[in-house]
Amino acid sequence: MANVSTIDLVAAFSIGITSARSGDWKRGVAANVAARLAADGVPGVAVVDADPSGRDVGARLGRASRGRIEWPDLFVVPAPAALTVAEARARVAVAVHDHNVVVVDLPRGAGAPGPALDCGLVDDLDRLVVMTDLSTDALRATARWAELVAVARRRGHIGRRVEIVAAICGERFAVDDLAERAVERVAATVGLPVVASVPQWWGRTPPNHGFGPTLGFAMLDEALRDVSGYGANRSHAVSASGQSRAAIHGAVASVK
Repeated sequence: MANVSTIDLVAAFSIGITSARSGDWKRGVAANVAARLAADGVPGVAVVDADPSGRDVGARLGRASRGRIEWPDLFVVPAPAALTVAEARARVAVAVHDHNVVVVDLPRGAGAPGPALDCGLVDDLDRLVVMTDLSTDALRATARWAELVAVARRRGHIGRRVEIVAAICGERFAVDDLAERAVERVAATVGLPVVASVPQWWGRTPPNHGFGPTLGFAMLDEALRDVSGYGANRSHAVSASGQSRAAIHGAVASVK
């Protein structure tokens, strides 16, 4: 049994998941990252669907309206059919106010300058994760996204405190050396640190069929923790007396 480090203190922390193009598994990753943290015992986890073009997170977790699912103990905020960036930002702000950890399924291309003004939404986050697969088209799109986000950051539209990283998703990570080469290739191509290689297993194992969290697979669980980055940086843990939302829980997450 491999143990994951104990997270002693919980502080308000927000994670956004996006992709440079459609079809790069960001919605499944967002839903499962939130579920994995909640299942690990992190209290006050919420997942916010801020992508009106997909509106998939609520369906995956069985919630048509905002509310809590029983297991794992997770608050779900589905996206309505029409959602402006300003409205999405307000929904994220409310979730961050009311919860300890918030995972946001962002629109495709979030963070890049453009008419959608997604930089405002991204600027509220602690970590921004862009998902990609290993195809040439996906890597080119992700590299261009990274260039545009760097421009936004230089212009001051995205604060320096936002950690921007990449993660790979797909089915071709059964062999360790392949995963290692993939990480090196993506990091060199897109110019961002790669924090995880996530096997795309949700929807492939009955009785899941694409809905509900897919948990209990050691490789997937560990990759989802790596995507979140929660607890990896000591600055994410603060004094309980200094944060009204902070709570000591002493949970030890473990995987078999």
